[in-house]
Amino acid sequence: MLEHPNSEIMVPEVPNPEYGKNDGPVVKEIKKMVVLKILRPDRFIAAVKNFVTHVLGEKIMNTGDLDLMKIVDRET
Repeated sequence: MLEHPNSEIMVPEVPNPEYGKNDGPVVKEIKKMVVLKILRPDRFIAAVKNFVTHVLGEKIMNTGDLDLMKIVDRET
């Protein structure tokens, strides 16, 4: 993961199946972003973009007057 050019998609899961077993998909993605922020802060923006796309969907990212990709780039 540390050397992968797209490490935001290579974040490992916790090996213990009991830890976080009740987490939903959004919580799991947030945990992955936290790990990535610690290990590869240079890939955090890409991870946030993936998270927003995953949670809100691709269509909402590029439609209307609200350009979420520009907001993510500007605010992070």
